[in-house]
Amino acid sequence: VRTYPDTVFPAWVEDAAAAVRWARDHAAALGGDPARVFVVGHSSGAHTAVLLTRDPRYLRAAGVPTGPDGAVRGAVGLAGPVDTTWTDPDVQALMGPRAGWPATYPATFADTADPPLLLLHGAADRTVRASNAVDFAARVRARGGCARAVVYRGVRHVELVGPLVVPALGNREVLRAVAAFVADPVATACPDAGRQCRVLRRRPRQ
Repeated sequence: VRTYPDTVFPAWVEDAAAAVRWARDHAAALGGDPARVFVVGHSSGAHTAVLLTRDPRYLRAAGVPTGPDGAVRGAVGLAGPVDTTWTDPDVQALMGPRAGWPATYPATFADTADPPLLLLHGAADRTVRASNAVDFAARVRARGGCARAVVYRGVRHVELVGPLVVPALGNREVLRAVAAFVADPVATACPDAGRQCRVLRRRPRQ
């Protein structure tokens, strides 16, 4: 994957799309279902995962089918800056010329209905505010899409991704939430399409 300062947006999103294409092409050989691919990312990776599913140009360019019958069935974002504006000079440089910034914001594509989103965040996150998850899920739901935000009380930025790296670290509710979403993304993310996204403010059980 290309990284800054050797490259700027959207190089790493294109690389992520290529990785999704590889996963789809090799899923069957690895015991998976090429028609049921999920993308999961933490922090900047969450931003990339959500952008991949909101702006279909990247997956299409990589040869991955999109839309209701697309290969990617859902995206999970953990502690991602998915509803923000770039204020840090380093991040602004990373995102390239200011005129192109709208394309870097998932909110620009909040009206994209597919696929469902699960946005997990820690209420004690001081790196990326939890309002990113709550506000973006609300944007998507208001436009008829399928998205759910879950905020865990007392959980910080890195703590949220810990159980996905080393399950023994705890935070089992995060693992259960991701597993439930993969099993049935629509039922998990929007069991009632007419209801605003529900936010669970609790600390995961150990």
